[in-house]
Amino acid sequence: FRSLSYGGIGSLPSELVKLMHLRYLDLSGNVMLQLLPNSFSKLHNLQTLSLRNCYNLKKLPEDLPELAKLRILDIEGCWALNSMPKGLRKLTSLHKMPLFVAGDRNSSSKRSIVNQMEELKALANLKGSLYIRIHENATYAKENVKEGGYISNKEHLNCLNLRFVHGLNKMRKDEEELLLQDLQPHCNLRDLRLSYYGGMTMPSWAKEDSLATFLPNLVQLVLYECSGWQHLSSLRKLRNLKFLEIKRLCDLEYIENTSGKAIISDDVPTLEWVVSFANLQQVTLIDLDKLKGWWRDDDDDNLDINQGQQHLLTSLPSLVRLTIQRCPNFACVITCPNVEELLFYGKLSERLR
Repeated sequence: FRSLSYGGIGSLPSELVKLMHLRYLDLSGNVMLQLLPNSFSKLHNLQTLSLRNCYNLKKLPEDLPELAKLRILDIEGCWALNSMPKGLRKLTSLHKMPLFVAGDRNSSSKRSIVNQMEELKALANLKGSLYIRIHENATYAKENVKEGGYISNKEHLNCLNLRFVHGLNKMRKDEEELLLQDLQPHCNLRDLRLSYYGGMTMPSWAKEDSLATFLPNLVQLVLYECSGWQHLSSLRKLRNLKFLEIKRLCDLEYIENTSGKAIISDDVPTLEWVVSFANLQQVTLIDLDKLKGWWRDDDDDNLDINQGQQHLLTSLPSLVRLTIQRCPNFACVITCPNVEELLFYGKLSERLR
């Protein structure tokens, strides 16, 4: 056991790798640390390596995948990491790795991340949270993809956070769409976060009724700067959804691609909406310039409020916090009798009952 956390360490002594029986090494919080020695494979008994919040760490040891007994690789907060070492698929005992970097920040040319994603797929025992950062110079060509399903085998993963890092050399939109399609999260996932996605279409596992089938246990959904979407899927089908956060989706017009007329038709009772959102506790809508309402109305023919809108949105009985900021075109009657905290920016109070 060795704890060298928050010690102001800028480099590691070469003698460290001589501790062949070392099982636990904590280097967390050493913000000056940029590189680790490439002789780490000599620590063949190492089970836990904590590098949490080593903000300036740029590279992991190339021989890291030789640590066959490694169970925990805590690199949360290592935002300066350029890439992941090749051969991670060898770490079959690994069950905690909160950050995965796809692409190579150091490379000036485009590079395929298909092999990297296959490496990630091989780590089937990962648990807890996983944050995937896709660097701007990454490419994802369809002809190179094998089977996909990179997250589908991770039944113990609770939270998936996917971020596309955009710049002058950003990934093409069709490649982003294909990559998101091939992730295919496991049905046990409870928390899904997606940011800076530039694709125009949703993956098949998130379209309409598929979302509730593929992610029936989803509790939290966070979307940030997904610029191509005009509407979302049938979120009302997510029976366990408690937290919904949507920020800076510049083209979003409706949260649901569902007609209000269809919901209150004879075929679909109005009670369905009430049951569907029975557990929703927090809703956050921020910087949605084009957002018009919660659902799409056929042919822009507004429903009568007394008949449709008001009744539909009494489906938030568990809501305790509602935040709506800078949504100038949002026109929807919201009924939330048990709300405890309201945060509005703009003239929205007349729309709340």
